[in-house]
Amino acid sequence: MSAQTKMALLAIIYSLLGASAAVTFISLGALHFVPWLFVAALVAIPYFINRNEKQHFLEWKEDLAGGIERIDNDHKQLIRLINEFEAAAHYNQGALFEERALAKLVDYTKNHFAAEEKLMQEHNYPEYEQHIAQHKAMIQKVGTFLNSYQSDDPDQTIEEIAAYLRYWLVNHIINVDKKASRFLSEAGAH
Repeated sequence: MSAQTKMALLAIIYSLLGASAAVTFISLGALHFVPWLFVAALVAIPYFINRNEKQHFLEWKEDLAGGIERIDNDHKQLIRLINEFEAAAHYNQGALFEERALAKLVDYTKNHFAAEEKLMQEHNYPEYEQHIAQHKAMIQKVGTFLNSYQSDDPDQTIEEIAAYLRYWLVNHIINVDKKASRFLSEAGAH
């Protein structure tokens, strides 16, 4: 379901609940419990929507830290940029905002990969080739998503991109980057 459709449905639900509350207040009075049920629903909906939306966004946790400050800072920034991209899509800020947020994320990711790869190369990381292959595969996959975004269903593609990036980044940090960071720390990288 597209973000616009979700917003339209939410507006309809709010309108119906508001109208129902008004009608029941008029017909049953303020002392009856039914109008207050509609008011409670109107108040509760934003709470549950906010709670649900928070589940979509990534959060930096210290167990993601690899011990090399500049790599950890890059990862924190990547999480912020993924969240920014997801917010642009989720809050239906328009294609221009989505495209800018995604372009910013892709550019930062490429720069981060280049810096990380340089550090691994400087310290002769033994799994350098495998690591760089994962970076290339991720960039290629995002490129495929971008092509789909421009030619197919943008709303569906945005959700796919966001889900992929969330999963890929956390999985890559935990299973690949932390291992590389341990090696690099022991090799004297900072």
